Amino acid sequence: MKKRTWIGALALLIGAGYLGFQQYKIYLPGIIGEWVEPIAENRPIEWAQGPAAAPSGKRPPNVILIVADDLGMNDISLYGGGVAGGAVPTPNIDSIAKQGVSFANGYAANATCSPSRASASATASRIVALPSHTLPADFPALAPARAPPLTTVL
Repeated sequence: MKKRTWIGALALLIGAGYLGFQQYKIYLPGIIGEWVEPIAENRPIEWAQGPAAAPSGKRPPNVILIVADDLGMNDISLYGGGVAGGAVPTPNIDSIAKQGVSFANGYAANATCSPSRASASATASRIVALPSHTLPADFPALAPARAPPLTTVL
């Protein structure tokens, strides 16, 4: 009788351990990573001070390029739209546009996001994407006209 109790308790323990493992196995990489390479405590960072006065002479403009996937003109309230039929206003985006420059027309280098982002910083004005992968801009059959990168034009 005592042996049967121990076998039952052991089976119950193994079953509970298996169910617990199935429930929490997704946390194991983080737990093991914390043991192997623990995260250090936060420490203060001393930033370098900028110039006391703004440099004189002509300087390049400040440009902020906001890249957002799947964001259409009708998704922000600036142009009379807004997500969920205007139920979700976008006042911060609106204030940036009202205090700066707002563009009424936008053009994408490609219908998918990765080539469009790449074309903003690449030396090509167009990067071609196929369903399986993205081709480089200098692909012989699809080589577009060369244009300087956006970062060098500014």
